[in-house]
Amino acid sequence: MIVQPAFGQRVKQLRRQLGLPQAEVAGTEMSASYISLVESGRRTPSDEMARIIARRLGVEVAELAAPPDPPVRPGRRMNLASRLVAAGSVRAGGDLDSARSLAEALVADIDSPDDDDLSWEARWLLAEILAQQHDFARYDGALEQLRTHPFTADSPELLTRVAAATAEHARQRGRLEACVATAETALVVAEGLPVTAPERLQLETTLLAAFAMGEEVRQAEPLAAHLMEVLPDVATRFARSNILWTTAAVRFLGGVPGAAAELIEQALAEVTPAADLARWAALCRSAAAIRLGGDGGLDPVWERLRRSRQAFELIGAPVDLAELAGLEALAHLKDANPDAAVQSIDSAPADLGDASPVRRAGVCIAVGRARAGAGQQGQALAAYRQAAELYEESGMYKSAVRVWRELNGVVEAGTSIEPAMAGWPAVMLP
Repeated sequence: MIVQPAFGQRVKQLRRQLGLPQAEVAGTEMSASYISLVESGRRTPSDEMARIIARRLGVEVAELAAPPDPPVRPGRRMNLASRLVAAGSVRAGGDLDSARSLAEALVADIDSPDDDDLSWEARWLLAEILAQQHDFARYDGALEQLRTHPFTADSPELLTRVAAATAEHARQRGRLEACVATAETALVVAEGLPVTAPERLQLETTLLAAFAMGEEVRQAEPLAAHLMEVLPDVATRFARSNILWTTAAVRFLGGVPGAAAELIEQALAEVTPAADLARWAALCRSAAAIRLGGDGGLDPVWERLRRSRQAFELIGAPVDLAELAGLEALAHLKDANPDAAVQSIDSAPADLGDASPVRRAGVCIAVGRARAGAGQQGQALAAYRQAAELYEESGMYKSAVRVWRELNGVVEAGTSIEPAMAGWPAVMLP
């Protein structure tokens, strides 16, 4: 007799011991989601389906109907859970080095399949810490371990979450082709989730941002429309601000700067400096860039730049300050003040640390325009060449072509006649 949830627990236990994905147990007679329901005890299989499941696991139905093995070392499991909470608390307190040590030790100590859930959470925590520390080589490895973790294979939500993190990491590092490929592949799984599931929203927003960075407006617009349609039902401020922020960039690139400015202000309304100062500062910077590229006056631009600078001088990386200096230079150029533009560029940090090629390229464009505006053609051309090469390195070929075309214009005319924000989409994005 099949009794749930004992039957499902036994199926899950044996399947994991054999290293089989749910789809392989399901075969053609069932679906992976059906096996997931059986394992959770929410669905009782018929006798025929139970025999098929047992055959795939290499056992008799009677063995599956037996009660699952008792939990191993409940005291040890409680200790592992307590250590996971402690590591998370240390990270929240800002001591990333200690949190990393605690998370690494915890990952090493979890060795039982019965603790796969704790193992997954510990590895996810470690991955987030590595990302905060900009240890990108280790972060890549941590994401790959999560992707192949047995707990991930059982959950469309976790598969989508890991894929979204992997795609976003590729985007932030300027690997647009890898970002798009990862996100589009994962959408097959994500489309089975609710439209407002956080994991699905993150994946779709990352893909939208990648399209915007690559100036692929036609590909971006349908996805932007879909995200704006579900926006009223999105529960968290973070997700809502992400959708509004990224859609604002798409609208700007699509030639509607007024709508873009409205959306970026709505995104700002979702974020407060007290809750997330770095995110608020980046949003102010993006708002300044979008307004700078529109037809309005410069007062709102300078106000957003001032707020962003106040924050980034406290908590920003060198590239954050360099991007601000670049935007300030472009604002001075728009105000017909090339000398002030050069002063802004000269005040920027020279060493941008581990900044991605895409962010470096944007700074180079601002440098090129400021130098060209001041008649410093040799330095301007060198900056343009560097920007174009960095865009090509990142697979942003439309932006690269735009920069090469601008470089030729500078050679012929002695200065740039491109719109203020042309060729620098990344500065408008999360």
